[in-house]
Amino acid sequence: MRESDILNLVPDHIKDLQPYQSARHEFVRSKASTVFLDANENPFGQYNRYPDPQHIDLKKTLANLSKVSLDQIIIGNGSGEILRWLCLAFCSPKIDGMITMPPTFSLFGLLAKMLNLKNIQIPLTKGDFQLDIENILSKGQVSNPKIIFITTPNNPTGNSFIQKDIMRILMDFNGLVVLDEAYVEFTDQPSFVSYLDDFPSLVVVRTLSKGQGLAGSRIGVAFAHSQIIEVLNKVKPPYNISTANQSVAISRLKNQKEIEFQVKQILQQKAWLMDQLKSVDVIHHVYPSDANFVMVKTDDSDKRYHQLIERGVVVRNTSNYLNCENTLRITIGTEKENQLLIKTLKSL
Repeated sequence: MRESDILNLVPDHIKDLQPYQSARHEFVRSKASTVFLDANENPFGQYNRYPDPQHIDLKKTLANLSKVSLDQIIIGNGSGEILRWLCLAFCSPKIDGMITMPPTFSLFGLLAKMLNLKNIQIPLTKGDFQLDIENILSKGQVSNPKIIFITTPNNPTGNSFIQKDIMRILMDFNGLVVLDEAYVEFTDQPSFVSYLDDFPSLVVVRTLSKGQGLAGSRIGVAFAHSQIIEVLNKVKPPYNISTANQSVAISRLKNQKEIEFQVKQILQQKAWLMDQLKSVDVIHHVYPSDANFVMVKTDDSDKRYHQLIERGVVVRNTSNYLNCENTLRITIGTEKENQLLIKTLKSL
């Protein structure tokens, strides 16, 4: 898709939409001695002022780490908020749609139902869970969906998709290509952020909940062409990220050596856990994983799921996902937690 085609994807009611302008949007930062009498705030307290609605300091930190410009970044209250903005900003209810590839992140399908959008489901190839490229592109040409959602590494299966397949979609799909890179810290596959200037239709969504360890702070990020970011800003709430959470995120992002150390520990524990799982009688198959979790096939997932809960171990029962019958998704924990899991599984 060419840069000039981006705005053709935007419905007329969104093109005409003027984003909400808070009092702080009009204010350009100056000295700390500025007197704020514009937003009807309580003048007392530590967090009495509204947070920066444009998240400038956080964007600068992200821009420095990811080598992109500020106008290529938007920040959401978790990546789920950004995924919803994409649907709101580029799709009209009952008219437009998306392509999803089950088994995949369940929020995509929920967004389609909540926003009354068509969901064209093209299953991943059975067994190895890869993209069915020919089917994706042919159905994309016929149904003309606005967005395609791809999670790599994929959730719940844990595998990464073949990069040349994603590149082909970027070259041939006539809509937004949204890559959810929630687990990018755990894979040796390069991020697609470096391709933003090559593909105007590319949107890379990240979260600080996984590798960065800030699930409780709810910070999601999208990197995209400045025109896409401008459209998303039309539907973004004004104060969606608190001052406290912006501050925590900046501090965390500036400490990537600690993150790298933690990720290394998680990957070491994953290798140990996957090896141990192969010797557990109730586990029939351990799937490859590029994430901080592993999916396994069991003899009876419902039975084993409830047995684990009774023994104080909570995993995810993923059997309701397409082609994932009798599977469990297990997050990599600490060494002590992983040892307890194996001990518990072997006792069943």
